[in-house]
Amino acid sequence: MGGQIATLIAASHPELISKIILEDPAYIFNNKSFKARFLVMIFKFMIKRNRKKTEEKLRKSSKRMNPKWDDMDNDTWAAGQKEYSLNDPITTFENLKISVDWHETFPKINSPTLIIISTKGILREKDANSIISEFGDAKLAIVQKAGHNIRRDNFEAFMAQVKSFLEV
Repeated sequence: MGGQIATLIAASHPELISKIILEDPAYIFNNKSFKARFLVMIFKFMIKRNRKKTEEKLRKSSKRMNPKWDDMDNDTWAAGQKEYSLNDPITTFENLKISVDWHETFPKINSPTLIIISTKGILREKDANSIISEFGDAKLAIVQKAGHNIRRDNFEAFMAQVKSFLEV
């Protein structure tokens, strides 16, 4: 959701943004598609499951699923998951709307944009290539050997892209 939120802020308040880096933004282009319904179903399941788990159990689960992550990443992931799961579930589920018209939103971003995706993330290369021209000034970077949490899965490759983008 971070990539979506950053995109909406950059589009709504372009005067506040000098550059934007989007890590595997989970844009949904057709909210009636199987992919959209599946993501919402998984998200709801995760929230319900995480409400029942302690932060320590979430941390252990994260370490098991992501053995290459740094302990600090597992700690912050677990804390964030637990904190988010404590939100009012009815409000949270009602706010899971995926009806943003991204094709209307992208052109409103006038700051240089770096979209970093991975080979195993949510935003596929085909979709990323089809939207990149809709941004005013955007570059696409693809990181190998990473999933949705690119910065955690392949930190060195992620940071190389970020540093290169920020130096320009």
